[in-house]
Amino acid sequence: MAVPLSQLPPNLDEVDVIIAGGGTAGCVVASRLSDADPNLSILVIEGGPNNYQNPTIVHPLLFMANVLPGSKNALFYQGPGRSNTHGYSGPIEVSASTYNVERSRSDFLQAAAQKGFPEVTDLMNFGTSDAMYRNLRFISQDGVRQDSAHRYLHPRLRDGEHPNLHVLVEHQVVRVLFDENKKANGVEFHQNPASIADGDAPPVTKTVKARRLVIVSSGALGSPLILERSGVGGRDALSRAGIEPVVDLPGVGSNYMDHHLLVYAYRSSLNPDETADALIGGRKDVAEALASNDKILGWNVADTTGKIRPTESEAAALGPKFQATWDKDFRDSPNRPMIILTSLNCYPADPAGIDPIQYMSCSTFTLYPYSRGHIHITGPGSPTLTTSLPASSAIVTE
Repeated sequence: MAVPLSQLPPNLDEVDVIIAGGGTAGCVVASRLSDADPNLSILVIEGGPNNYQNPTIVHPLLFMANVLPGSKNALFYQGPGRSNTHGYSGPIEVSASTYNVERSRSDFLQAAAQKGFPEVTDLMNFGTSDAMYRNLRFISQDGVRQDSAHRYLHPRLRDGEHPNLHVLVEHQVVRVLFDENKKANGVEFHQNPASIADGDAPPVTKTVKARRLVIVSSGALGSPLILERSGVGGRDALSRAGIEPVVDLPGVGSNYMDHHLLVYAYRSSLNPDETADALIGGRKDVAEALASNDKILGWNVADTTGKIRPTESEAAALGPKFQATWDKDFRDSPNRPMIILTSLNCYPADPAGIDPIQYMSCSTFTLYPYSRGHIHITGPGSPTLTTSLPASSAIVTE
């Protein structure tokens, strides 16, 4: 049985494949490569800590544990879709989870139906809009979050059948290294400054070689920065950061986009066991809930979801700019909703300063954002005692 490493052993200075980033893509790719060829030496370098059996990871309701700062993914399932594209096997389990609040869910669905949005059994396909459904989730029937690390990577580290699969946690890839033929042959990395105790020495940059392949899978914000620090990016952006170009690839770091999110919170008449507010606000003891395996921990507070399009009159009322967008990209595409909305049985933010009662919220976000921005490095990324390597913000500029 292997466990994620916090330091790279001296004998692991060269592997076949290096994967920079242990998120969803990194976990899946590493696992499938290791299954295909157990003799392949694979190293995943992940900036975060070892999350094996971390309660805030495996219990869906504790996704709010890091709301200050950040939060975990709320685990919405995208629905069955067409039968020829829906899988019925694999490690990710989908269910209604161990906990739902029927009173608020029924009220929400009834109110939506009165406004012309009926309930359907399959919302998350590519054809249904202006409808609501009862959420299925990436949560097992016994209430365990189906994250990629626990469903793909950890089982292979512990089964004794993948001896050449290695994971280094609490370390960041600084840049990819290239040989004289511009083939990636290794990476520079250092300890994540966020994992270094006050007073300890600053991180030291180290190198590990790759005989066959380097895979950069550090997300929409991380991958562009690694590429640019490696000399892969637009010549102008690299020049401003003092980086010698290896490959002039102007698209790196460009066209950043994200969904615009608005959350509306309301006071409710729900009971304490019908929202997550008591747990979020500290009125319900987390340790006690964990000890008793409280079924509410298998809930993600989101019981209903809808996909919405404006009517023709509503589109016109939003003004000429919106009307032009509607006419161009939405009017003749009835399968293209403009927003998704989801009911949330809680106040999904810092509870300080609000009354200790039960709340109901509605989150809405755009599905086809038009705004675009960028993220670029501002320097070569020498290790410092900052919590991140130098980079400009992912600014929405249009």
